Amino acid sequence: MLENNFVIAIVSWLGGILAAVLVQQILSRRSVLSYFVNHLKVGTSADDRTFGTVQITWNGAQVPNLYLSTAELRNESSRDLQNLRIKAYTSDTTLLSEFPQLMDTTRTVDYSPEYEQKIAVAPGATPSQLQRDVHAQGREYLVPVFNRGQIIRFQYLNISKSEKQPTIWLDVVHPGVVLKFRPPQNQVFGVPQPLAVLVGTLLGLLFATLLYAYSPYVWLIAFGSLFFGFIAQVPGAYLIRVFRRVRGWITG
Repeated sequence: MLENNFVIAIVSWLGGILAAVLVQQILSRRSVLSYFVNHLKVGTSADDRTFGTVQITWNGAQVPNLYLSTAELRNESSRDLQNLRIKAYTSDTTLLSEFPQLMDTTRTVDYSPEYEQKIAVAPGATPSQLQRDVHAQGREYLVPVFNRGQIIRFQYLNISKSEKQPTIWLDVVHPGVVLKFRPPQNQVFGVPQPLAVLVGTLLGLLFATLLYAYSPYVWLIAFGSLFFGFIAQVPGAYLIRVFRRVRGWITG
């Protein structure tokens, strides 16, 4: 009787946690978007008396350096977002050309009408200094549909105004949306490794508790706990994937 009660208590406890998380995810209206930025140095202008001169030019003018920066924006929520406005901006970098793309589709990402109007130049005319500054310091986009799980990749050729690497930030203003800067992490079956380890550790505690309660062999308890500890991130990752799949079924 005591053992049955123990099992019922454990199952009820896990069921309660799962139900609470599911209800929170379904009822919560907040959508989380995350992004990170990676900078790749293409080259640097230099004048070496021994080995020669290296010059990087843009529109015929020499520039001190050239970077290729890639920003990836991910929709981590369970909602599909419409008419999402995204702003890329910088204070110490000159943005040059770009290539924004909605990944795994054939669609590119267009400017917002307001930004398009700011940088519009009449045929045969040249951009004003204000338009050059607006274009060099940021971009504004309007994405008609940004589905759950999708990624938008922004690639910029740019010039750092200092000897340090450039800085480019993203901003999103949308009802119920929170934007977080999240550096890339190692993945375990598509799940961030720290999260997989955390969930796997909790599963390991449950596994060790069940072994202790039902196994009369100390060596089996020790070996089983040690083995599960080595592979904890694997069942943790699979449990998270199952949870995501169930959440997707419930939320549509």
